[in-house]
Amino acid sequence: MTLALACRPNPICDTSVAYLKIAGIFVKDIKSSLSDCANVKSINEVGHFMGKKMITEYVKDDEVL
Repeated sequence: MTLALACRPNPICDTSVAYLKIAGIFVKDIKSSLSDCANVKSINEVGHFMGKKMITEYVKDDEVL
């Protein structure tokens, strides 16, 4: 699987984009997968650094949130 965030033009830097969505495939096993947890944390941190609001699929409880 490839996550292409470094493409030009960069959609994350687009000022008309207010929200970024983290796909559920990264979130669904977050409690049992350290790599999924690290990916979600990294994507979330970059999104917030860029001033975007985050939407995430598969958040089913406060522990995942």
